[in-house]
Amino acid sequence: MDQSMRDTAQQGSIDALYALIHRDAKVLDRIVEIPFVDTSLHGTAYTGHIRFAMEILRLKPSFIWKLNQNGFTLLHLAL
Repeated sequence: MDQSMRDTAQQGSIDALYALIHRDAKVLDRIVEIPFVDTSLHGTAYTGHIRFAMEILRLKPSFIWKLNQNGFTLLHLAL
């Protein structure tokens, strides 16, 4: 995940997310292509930005099944 997406996830700002998507429409699609990666959802599981996580899930529902480098999904980290 690129640094701008990582920063946006840590902030939990939905406005910043859409500004990033406006600048780079494929920012979320590139994350899908990586086999094992901490997605913006994984990041929100650490920081607790629930509204941001819900917005990411609305945009990319497949992220819920995405495994990070340790083999954990969003649900694993949330628990």
